[in-house]
Amino acid sequence: MALDTGVPSSVQKQAEALEYDISVFELFSIGIGPSSSHTVGPMRASNRFIAELIDTNLLSRITKVHIDLYGSLAATGAGHGTMSAALKGLCGHVPETICLTEADAMIERNSVDGTLPLAGYPSSMYGATAPCGEEGKVYGPVLNYRELDITLRPLTVLPRHTNGIKISAFEGEKMLLERTYFSIGGGFIVEGDEPATGGASLEHPPYPFGSGAELLDMANEAGMSIAQLKMTNECSLRSEAEVRQGILHIYKVMKECIGSSLSRVGYLPGTPQGTLPRRGMAPRPNDRRPQ
Repeated sequence: MALDTGVPSSVQKQAEALEYDISVFELFSIGIGPSSSHTVGPMRASNRFIAELIDTNLLSRITKVHIDLYGSLAATGAGHGTMSAALKGLCGHVPETICLTEADAMIERNSVDGTLPLAGYPSSMYGATAPCGEEGKVYGPVLNYRELDITLRPLTVLPRHTNGIKISAFEGEKMLLERTYFSIGGGFIVEGDEPATGGASLEHPPYPFGSGAELLDMANEAGMSIAQLKMTNECSLRSEAEVRQGILHIYKVMKECIGSSLSRVGYLPGTPQGTLPRRGMAPRPNDRRPQ
């Protein structure tokens, strides 16, 4: 069915003060657990840092990096995998496309010999879809930096947000780049005074709405279903084919996560061994399922 992308109706003007709509790709985003703000956010911060080093032709010059975690990221980072997520991001692992087997193997090597192979993608490759694989990937030097080298500052809360992460890169003793990011929830990060609208926000969509009532009014007047109206808004940022492909990819990953979680054994990360075992399909006490 063709979508109505014509001149906005009068009902749309009810919400004209709202400059953006929340994208479906903000509500449903792919990442690693256990926390969007404490795991996905720090990894994306590292991705963004490496991307800036690539964009400015500085990556090959780096001889040392350092990470400072502030506030809640520092206080609860051990249980949320914050430190390993930040290191994985510096090595080119992206939340949406990460291969957990490869990333965990890298962290295991790092815990043994301290090697940290810097890698990532230029900022131009982060768009409607996340980069993955070798296409466009840029490799930097292999440094020596471990999780234990990260500085934790749990009692220092930066002005903008309690989830702060500062990443610094050096050539010898000369600082080449330093950035402070804030993980504001949902896996989204901001830097400095950057607006906190999320990377997938739909700016100036044809049907902006500020409430469920406005959404229903707009859909009724335009003769659209809610799904059609939202698709029209999504298509203000990307093509309909890209929207459908992205949604199907999210669905596929959800299914894969269920299968992986049911089949994995051992103990949950972030807990002392033996404290919280993975349950998966293991039988529970009083389980009445047929044997």
